[in-house]
Amino acid sequence: MARHGENIYKRKDGRWEGRYKCEVKADGTFKYSSVYGKTYAEAKAKLAEKRVKPAVSDVPKNLTLNNLFAIWFADIRLKVKESTYMNYRMKFEKHICLSLGKMFYDKLTAENLNAFIQNKLSCGLSAKYVADIAGLIRTVCRFAKKRFRYEDKSEFISIPKGKAKEKELLDKKEQTLLNSYLTADPTPSNVGILLSSATGIRIGELCALKWENIDLEKKILTVRNTV
Repeated sequence: MARHGENIYKRKDGRWEGRYKCEVKADGTFKYSSVYGKTYAEAKAKLAEKRVKPAVSDVPKNLTLNNLFAIWFADIRLKVKESTYMNYRMKFEKHICLSLGKMFYDKLTAENLNAFIQNKLSCGLSAKYVADIAGLIRTVCRFAKKRFRYEDKSEFISIPKGKAKEKELLDKKEQTLLNSYLTADPTPSNVGILLSSATGIRIGELCALKWENIDLEKKILTVRNTV
């Protein structure tokens, strides 16, 4: 039986076995090794010594930025909201994975990191959106330092700054015209826009709606989920 949270077990031969992470493979998974003791205290002491002095092989070689993102995504999977996780994955898969992500992390420089940022701005993306992408890369760089003791390259990244656009609101005449168009052609998209306009529901909450969330008799809509 294992001592809770310590990864120490009593073996059938009477000895105590303590397991520890001795190596990180290229795919981010761990390889384990064991220490043994005649008593629980002896196994615990040996295990503590191994954990204090991690092996040099703890640092995997030749990881690409894509490799690090895969490990980071696995790490945060249950730590953030589903919508946040999917937002991160979308930005990674659409903007980072096929270009900058193929580079070995130790080969990343200030020049190619900021050339990537400038290229995204040149494609017409807003400074705010590109800043979000750059912030995501920064987070993974800091994760690489904390997890594998890599050089933190986040300081190389220049985050673009942009002024937030002032939101333009529809006047009464425009609202009436929009509502008339939407009700005249009640497609799923138009109904969604009309519902958002009338209730202020967020797009993730809107897309997660089910018929069971709507009580037509009482005229009540209940938001329970988001996507």
